Amino acid sequence: SIGYLLLSWVVIGLYYLSFAVGLTLVIRALGYRPRFRDIFKLSYATNLGKYLPGGVWQVAGKVALAKQAGVDRHAALVASVVESAVSVTGGLLLFLTTTLAGAPFPASWPRWPLYMLIVVIFVALQPQIFARVVRLAMRLLHVEGEPPHLRFGQTVWLVFYYAGTWLIAGAGFWLFT
Repeated sequence: SIGYLLLSWVVIGLYYLSFAVGLTLVIRALGYRPRFRDIFKLSYATNLGKYLPGGVWQVAGKVALAKQAGVDRHAALVASVVESAVSVTGGLLLFLTTTLAGAPFPASWPRWPLYMLIVVIFVALQPQIFARVVRLAMRLLHVEGEPPHLRFGQTVWLVFYYAGTWLIAGAGFWLFT
């Protein structure tokens, strides 16, 4: 259907827009005040890097182009780590929520581990624990410096925001198929 195809393009466009808003929120949580237009350009240009072989080009692009958006390179690298952490956590939380709300799940598997995982997620979002998780990710990626110390509310808001971006992407994919 041409209508579904066109609507899927609109929704996927909204997904890319929401992802740029998310990057703006992460960078602002780190204390920078860039213009959204600059972060949108940075997000869109570097998002193309994920389609290149190697898997590092999206982050490398953010670091290389960060100055043009008014963000120093180290902050862009740290923002990439934080963005990945909250995006993956948001996606996992969305998966757990939809599964527990009735999405297909093997009947022979117990559901209690899913509930426990939700509890673990909210414990891991506590500022001291989240900073340690980000520090570990930074160490694995050889990123020097202190991890950002986000408040619990900021981290939870970012996780829920990114869960919403996953929902938008899923809606776009559903419309497309």
